[in-house]
Amino acid sequence: MSRLEIAKKVRKAAEKGYSQRGKAHGKVGGKDLGGHCQKVSIDLAIEFHRAGYTDATVVGGDYYGKAHYWVVSDGYIYDLTASQFGVKQKVFVVEVSKASHKPADLDSLPEDLKRLLKKQIPLTIKDALSNGYSILK
Repeated sequence: MSRLEIAKKVRKAAEKGYSQRGKAHGKVGGKDLGGHCQKVSIDLAIEFHRAGYTDATVVGGDYYGKAHYWVVSDGYIYDLTASQFGVKQKVFVVEVSKASHKPADLDSLPEDLKRLLKKQIPLTIKDALSNGYSILK
């Protein structure tokens, strides 16, 4: 299955599972998945890894001045929650070099956020794979 096909399936599952919870940028949950960018990005990275796309990484940073998370794989950004910022595509894919997404400078982050991005999220992905977790189940 291609990355795009996986991303579409994860987005659909996330809409079903996360749409009623969360609050971000003035919106509560809903089909735009506001407030769920970190969870949905982790879910996407898990499914990419499961499919053999082991370069997939969850990245945190800035999207038009708002804190945000997305996945980078094979030189592309896969953002399943950009719709909370008015992006029309439910699965927003863009080359890293052409993106408005700005990764955080890890060295300038507080220790807890640095630990989250460098250690905790990769551990979460590894644990999910070994425990058989899948948002697609």
